[in-house]
Amino acid sequence: MKFPLQLQYELTLDDTRKVFDLVYGKKEKRGNIIRTVFFSVMALIFFCSMIYALGQSAVAVHTLENGTVSPYIDYSHLDFSKINWQMVGMSALLMVICILMAVFYNIYTRRRLESIVRDRHEAMHGGIVVLGRESFLFRSDDGRIEVNKEYKNLYEAYEDADFFALITGDQTCVPIPKSKMETEQFAELSKILSIDLKEYFFKNGYMNTEVEMKTIFGDFTRRKLK
Repeated sequence: MKFPLQLQYELTLDDTRKVFDLVYGKKEKRGNIIRTVFFSVMALIFFCSMIYALGQSAVAVHTLENGTVSPYIDYSHLDFSKINWQMVGMSALLMVICILMAVFYNIYTRRRLESIVRDRHEAMHGGIVVLGRESFLFRSDDGRIEVNKEYKNLYEAYEDADFFALITGDQTCVPIPKSKMETEQFAELSKILSIDLKEYFFKNGYMNTEVEMKTIFGDFTRRKLK
């Protein structure tokens, strides 16, 4: 692969959305799952509390053959006069609030992410990137954003089947579409990022496999770039 390699590209909004999902999608999905599970568990707790309050007023007594008295719940003999309506009402209200909060956070998160994607697309939808062996240079189409950085000084880097995403650490994500590169070129860039960033390079959503192998078997490799 010849260096430096200059690429010029223009991303669609859908492309920007894919890059954002590559970098932040897993974290955002994990956050949504945690919030949904939390509110679901809380709603279930309040539902059980409401059932318990109703059950307290439906307790009947059953006498066994040996004369032992055994209490049990019989909702067919529910005594409304004995129901703790305050507890039932409060439990039902809190259960509904938990369900509404789960729905609200899901809608809010989707709208917030879409707003972020549109802002990122406006700022970084196109530009020129020059890839070297040790560093890269990016300049946006409007000239407002310029990044000149060594790979080893990146905050993180991501790769999937369609894009590289270079994270500079200052909320700037430089996308590099593989469609503008040949197979040998993006394979070489992937190798460089793997060596320079180690565990901070994520490929297809997973930590650098080479780092994991070194952790298990030791480091038997050396960087050989010419």
